[in-house]
Amino acid sequence: MTLYEYLLKPVKSIRKNLHIRCLSEIVKQFSKFSSRDELIEYSQRPIEYCYGNRMIEACSPNNSTPINLIKLASDLRNQLLVRIAHCIHHFQSLPFLPAANPTLLSLHERYLKLFEKLTFFSMIKTNEDEEKFFNLINMFILQSNDIIGHLSIGCREAEKHFKSYKIMEEFLDNVLQNRLSMRLLADHYLELHKQQKKKDFNNNWRGAICMNFSPAKAVQQCIDDVSSICFETYSVVPYVQIENCMHKPLPYFPSVVEYILRELLKNSMRAIVEYNKVLLGNMQHVKNFFNENRQDALCKIFITSDPNDEHFTIAIQDQGGGIDEINETLFRYMFTGDIKEKEEEETNVIADFQERMIQSSQQMYGHGIGLPICRLYAQSFGGSLSLRQVARIGVDVYLRLVNKTSMTAVQRKLGRRYQRYISARQTFEDKEDDPKDIWERIIKMSDVLSAMAIDIQTNDIFPLYGLNNIARNDLNIFCREYIEMAIDFSLNIDPTDEVKNLRIRSQEREIVIAYDDGTIFVIIQSLSKEKNTVLPTFSLDM
Repeated sequence: MTLYEYLLKPVKSIRKNLHIRCLSEIVKQFSKFSSRDELIEYSQRPIEYCYGNRMIEACSPNNSTPINLIKLASDLRNQLLVRIAHCIHHFQSLPFLPAANPTLLSLHERYLKLFEKLTFFSMIKTNEDEEKFFNLINMFILQSNDIIGHLSIGCREAEKHFKSYKIMEEFLDNVLQNRLSMRLLADHYLELHKQQKKKDFNNNWRGAICMNFSPAKAVQQCIDDVSSICFETYSVVPYVQIENCMHKPLPYFPSVVEYILRELLKNSMRAIVEYNKVLLGNMQHVKNFFNENRQDALCKIFITSDPNDEHFTIAIQDQGGGIDEINETLFRYMFTGDIKEKEEEETNVIADFQERMIQSSQQMYGHGIGLPICRLYAQSFGGSLSLRQVARIGVDVYLRLVNKTSMTAVQRKLGRRYQRYISARQTFEDKEDDPKDIWERIIKMSDVLSAMAIDIQTNDIFPLYGLNNIARNDLNIFCREYIEMAIDFSLNIDPTDEVKNLRIRSQEREIVIAYDDGTIFVIIQSLSKEKNTVLPTFSLDM
């Protein structure tokens, strides 16, 4: 009997000597996961979510700053340590039975070992240090290709032991978000290192970023890849038609876009084949039908970009009969359209990007993580993924991603606000509370937080700042701490009722702090008529 099987059995059904032996082994197993001071320290540091769009911006032709590999490696080490520590914290926060699942436990241990390797790695000060670090990151990439697959298997095994779906969803969202950022940062550093060492300065590539990325070419490549998988599975391939209205290239991470497109195309092609197989009776009739209707494609892809919009859109319209489930169900983790769900097939669930497609070449069916990950990745780049059902016809899928060529002005605006937030926060952390300047600092911080809050609520702009749920919570906590400081200061000015109803006002925004019967109510609102309250009202009991 394994430890996990022991934990799942009722206590009365287990012999006493086995009970004691298993408990002793459990204590021994979990003792190695106890938190250490360094791990706690890094897990409490906020994650700097400035990858993705900001990495693309840093590699633009307008940015002529030379690449310092030693500084880049040192920064990467620190960012990986913080992200890995946050991942470990999420594993340690799981309910007991999911945390004890052997698959998830092995991932937990792998993250711990990687954290130890990075902490014991000496400070990167010389070219030799940087070369050793490059080899370590190379090993990290090779050894972490199966993490997403193991996450899927572990969560599927332990799914019924989570207290609620929300707990599992938040765990997977946070770990996968960190996984994506670590992979992007590491891949980008490795490619920059190779290009620098080989003096291979190709204008088309800067690190892992293709400076002349063509969405149409990426779509065609993904069609070819998925068509081969479809043919191996069904011996037929539906014809896919592309209508491209976006001819200007842009800088982007091809691996992310291609990963999302492959997942979406697999779903569409499978739906078309399965639907027509039911209608026509056998695969030979389906093959003949596909050949006879090549001019009227059953799957169409539209690539568009509005010069006045900050996104480009890739829309996939298939005639696969539609789906019975409601849209949100399709984006739930562990939901799969594979009616077979053979247990042995789960061993083929693998990593991300190109590795996943190579190792899953024999499968058109998913394992319940494809669409949720695609939406998470799209949101990480300031985009979105949405579905629209067309009854008894098919499904339209819309992938929207930020177009850097039209986002320059918006990105600069958001970047300035984000930097003001970081700067103001640093001021609050570094300076002692001096009554002479605290009021000025409170007003400055009010303006920054309110401006960001407007963007966040009205435009769902968090991904453009590079923030996910962890950073969102961190920002909310800081807002609360900051407002508590403002409240403390305001109540210490004068005990009169007039001062207790405090208004901190700038040109566009206003913070109202009202005191009533021992409770303080805080409202942050915009003075513009076009926008409503930008942060929810909350109360603090005094």
